[in-house]
Amino acid sequence: MSSHTVSKLATLAIVLAFTGGQTAEPEDVRMQLVREGRFVYFAELDSITRDGANARMRSVQLSAEPSAIGGKNYIGGYSWWQFDCIAKTGQRMDYASLRDDLVIGPVMPIDGPVIELSPGGEAAELAAVACGWVEPRVDATHLSKAIQLTRDAD
Repeated sequence: MSSHTVSKLATLAIVLAFTGGQTAEPEDVRMQLVREGRFVYFAELDSITRDGANARMRSVQLSAEPSAIGGKNYIGGYSWWQFDCIAKTGQRMDYASLRDDLVIGPVMPIDGPVIELSPGGEAAELAAVACGWVEPRVDATHLSKAIQLTRDAD
């Protein structure tokens, strides 16, 4: 391993130790754009798991412009969702903020209620992908591409 690589890894370890977060995954990830509005929502296609009527999936919501909070800029966040595809209900399981330097976290559990999927709502559009009600479509293959699509949509 080169000294440059070691230096980059050491810097990353220091950042993670002080931020309590993790950097966004560097590998490719297939994402489908599911909703545009105040936030742009993407479903992570590779995170979808199904067990009978139940589906689970991770999503990312992004904003075109960062929001400054506590001296740091945030561009959105990640959430795990769980859906009952027969009952047409959903529940957001957690939320992890995403900074503009691509540090994720911390993860905050959400003890929210199970909700009925409302046509046109964020949860319903994510469920359509997770439950297989719509044909999967790859709109981005990396977080940086999803961020660019979000900024282009603004």
